[in-house]
Amino acid sequence: MKVLVTAASLQELAPFRKAGFATAPLGTGLTLAGVNAGIAICGQEPDLVINVGTAGTFSKRLVIGSVHSFSQVLNRDQDLGEYHLRRGATLDHACRTVAELSLLGPERYVLASSSAFSCDDAGCAADAADMEAYSVAYAAFRTGKRCAVFKLITDDVGRHVALADYKRILREGREAMFEQVVGFIRTLEQ
Repeated sequence: MKVLVTAASLQELAPFRKAGFATAPLGTGLTLAGVNAGIAICGQEPDLVINVGTAGTFSKRLVIGSVHSFSQVLNRDQDLGEYHLRRGATLDHACRTVAELSLLGPERYVLASSSAFSCDDAGCAADAADMEAYSVAYAAFRTGKRCAVFKLITDDVGRHVALADYKRILREGREAMFEQVVGFIRTLEQ
């Protein structure tokens, strides 16, 4: 099984690159992630796309410093309510409604897009938010690839986190992220 691991930065991909995984740095945000994920998926033709990185949480169920997989991702930044679509739903190239995208992964959490580092959950009932996963999942969906998302929870959304604490969480969480993703891949290969 060919796996492509994506993340916003080379630093987030470092353990995966060192282990010999195919990787793609995407940049930060929905637009860059979508464009670069589409290019990487079409160029590398993986069987599975995995997006890794960081997320802020809205939920008390997700502890800062822990790594989680998500079973759904939605674009909370999309609001076509004037067209009678619920928040997060959009229209694809054929004018079909696309809302939450299903993901592979053992846990049942919902991840929402966020075009900013700090936002509220805006009634979308998500457990956490990040800036790239929705675009990666949509690129995988459009190319017929399976997709999984794993995020290190770095903060409570809307609350200040000291830079030193953020850096420590990132440093300590990288190994846990790598181990969890590799364990997940092994379960799929069995």
